[in-house]
Amino acid sequence: MQIYPMKPFSRTSILSLALVTLALALSACGTSLPKATATLILEAPTETPIPSRVPTKSNTSTASFTPSPTPTKTSTPLPGWVTDFAQPILAALADRSPSFQDDFEAGSAGWEKDDCKGSMQYIDGELVITNCRVFRPNTDWRDLALQIDMHFIKGTNSSSEWALHFRDVGNSGHVFSLYHNGNLAITFTKAHGDSTPLDFRNSSLSNDQTHQILLIAKGERLAFYLDGQPLYYAENDEYLFGRCVFFAESGAAAMDNLRIWDISNIPAP
Repeated sequence: MQIYPMKPFSRTSILSLALVTLALALSACGTSLPKATATLILEAPTETPIPSRVPTKSNTSTASFTPSPTPTKTSTPLPGWVTDFAQPILAALADRSPSFQDDFEAGSAGWEKDDCKGSMQYIDGELVITNCRVFRPNTDWRDLALQIDMHFIKGTNSSSEWALHFRDVGNSGHVFSLYHNGNLAITFTKAHGDSTPLDFRNSSLSNDQTHQILLIAKGERLAFYLDGQPLYYAENDEYLFGRCVFFAESGAAAMDNLRIWDISNIPAP
């Protein structure tokens, strides 16, 4: 018999043989190889910040507002002349157009100067008078309601006066005066020239704000309103007829929104 020489085992073969021998030995002892446990490695997710939720208004929901309770204001009863004389006339005029009106816009005309040492000008939709008396012819109704807005021009001194001369028969008649320092005066002139001024002091008027004057004159009865509030009432049988003349002295005043109603056909209350 021919004997062949053995080839040397490679390192891999030796390792494989060792593993097989070990496995047979363990199997003979009833022991099994432990199974490999798969480990799942999760990559930590990238955290994306979530913006905080901004509440939005629903188009269908309506926010309700409950006002805070306010103290009950004790109302001062209106003077008798307001309810018995002025209010019935004003109610009759509510749906009646003025007999004459002027907003002093472009096209305003017909105004005349009377004893004017200063000027009369149309400026920005107002009639501005400076040391001047002005009037509009054919507005001298015996019974009338007259409403006008006025304000002093900024820079006018505190002694400046704006006046409405009503039932004026040539520098004689009755006068409603408003002064830049806040004072008011109503003067009734008698036929022989004497006058009886009534002075009112109101510091809230001493600025350049716009004021609304309302005069109601019917027969001997006269009612005055200032800024929508009853001011004064009188009965006077002197000068029952005459012009309405506007006057600014020692300064300048602007006028706007003039309305005059002929109320001769409104029954006396």
